[in-house]
Amino acid sequence: MCSSDLIYTVLNGVKCFDCSTTGEVYVNGTGPLLPTTGFTYICWGRLLNSTAGYRTLWRTTPEDHPILIEVGNNRMGMWDNAGGNFQYSGYTATGLANAWVHFAVTGTNTSQTFYINGQQVGTTAYGAGGNRHNEWGSTGGLQPFGYVANMFLYNTILTAEQIQQNYYGSRRNFGIL
Repeated sequence: MCSSDLIYTVLNGVKCFDCSTTGEVYVNGTGPLLPTTGFTYICWGRLLNSTAGYRTLWRTTPEDHPILIEVGNNRMGMWDNAGGNFQYSGYTATGLANAWVHFAVTGTNTSQTFYINGQQVGTTAYGAGGNRHNEWGSTGGLQPFGYVANMFLYNTILTAEQIQQNYYGSRRNFGIL
């Protein structure tokens, strides 16, 4: 069961969660477990342009942010709460703000692979596997991502081809031909 402190909005014909200020969507209770052996997150989102704060797409408990954009710049990666620091994926999300983008991450408890619009763009030697999914679009309402639509959570690692199929199969819904 999920709860939200925000409402839906419609952008360019897409019904989505507005996580552009303090809004977030969170799981009541413990939330599903991300297996240590592999998970996949996929969603369509519209990233905020401001670099004034972190922009968190997903948050897990008791620790970690499987995808976020670093404060002060557009570097994409994950936050390792146990280690207390940002893990850069090698990809900078410059130019992705205010447009619908297909974000995906696969991972285990020791690594993650990042995808943008069906293409692999980076990796980290840290992973959120073993945590429970608990919120998206922000963290505690303090790290707004932007707008979030069509989120999928898998308890296995999808292949690059499966992620591409998801992107190509849904992109027209977001105005991408």
